[in-house]
Amino acid sequence: MIEGGRKRLNKVSKRILSLPVVFGLVGIVLIIACLYYSTIVGWQLDLVSATILTGGLSVSLYTLIYGVFLKGLEAKETIELVKGSLALQRVRVYHNQDDSMQEIREFVKTNRIKSVLMLEYSTMTIYPLIESLKEKKCDIKLLVENPNYAISRFEAETRIIPGIRSIEELLGDYINKKCEMRCYRTPGSLRGRLFDDKKIIIGWYTYKHDKKRDEDSIWGGTNPMIEAEKGTDEYDCLKEMFASTFYSLWEAETTVDYRVALDEYQKSQGKPKELTER
Repeated sequence: MIEGGRKRLNKVSKRILSLPVVFGLVGIVLIIACLYYSTIVGWQLDLVSATILTGGLSVSLYTLIYGVFLKGLEAKETIELVKGSLALQRVRVYHNQDDSMQEIREFVKTNRIKSVLMLEYSTMTIYPLIESLKEKKCDIKLLVENPNYAISRFEAETRIIPGIRSIEELLGDYINKKCEMRCYRTPGSLRGRLFDDKKIIIGWYTYKHDKKRDEDSIWGGTNPMIEAEKGTDEYDCLKEMFASTFYSLWEAETTVDYRVALDEYQKSQGKPKELTER
């Protein structure tokens, strides 16, 4: 982006800078003419030489002022281009979660992260990130879909419950000390992670109909994700939406501890509730 901006700026600058160059040459010619004329008349500053000298000095002064102005304009444009480039570097769009995972884990590793909010569906694809957060002793608030309200038994028993069990095994006692995992009822929609007040990465869950099982399935890891860092308008916008959604679910009366959700599913003999019961 910077290189493209510089090329455009250089084209404009060359056209504009040609004006003071011409005027500058004219000013120099006028001053030389004044000096030459003065030698002829014996260095007497008459009306003609005074006019020529004044014109030359005026044009030269104009050239100097105009040149300084253009340099300032060029510097300002360069600063704006740099700012724009830095902003783009702090807002990125990834093709899918796998493309973003390595950089997010590196961010966690190299920064002091105290807490993270995570809005997920099944957690099946976030084990590496959970592991990195555990290593940094981060406080984790993790929201997962309640298996009792999954869109199908397949989703509940092949994704949500195994995902919860794997997180439980991975964290061990950590889950009772620095990690809270709760299950929400509403259908999966927004997904994301907010790291302190520093960085956010969000995506979406989309639904597809599985013809073989003749039921709907939900997908998130293969969808694009947007990452933004604090200090950008995009971060403020995304953070506001995410935090509002997260805490609305976290504090809802229907949201329960994951152990309660698993016990309820076991008692229901693996029969997810209908959408009308949500």
